[in-house]
Amino acid sequence: MPNNYNCFDDLPQGLKERVRAIAEPDEQEWVNKSIPALKGKSFLETINDEDGYSKVCIYLSKVEGYLS
Repeated sequence: MPNNYNCFDDLPQGLKERVRAIAEPDEQEWVNKSIPALKGKSFLETINDEDGYSKVCIYLSKVEGYLS
């Protein structure tokens, strides 16, 4: 079932922390930007799709691995 997240503040706390670690101080803007690795969709567009939560978690894991 698709989610209904409209902005950064709507995200579950765990995801907000992960996004904040990557995108701070522009989390609000970042979740709305087109991301090539998400087929050009924004983070919010992707997470609101069916199976979107798992897709963004996989994406975040890859980015976190790159940054560590």
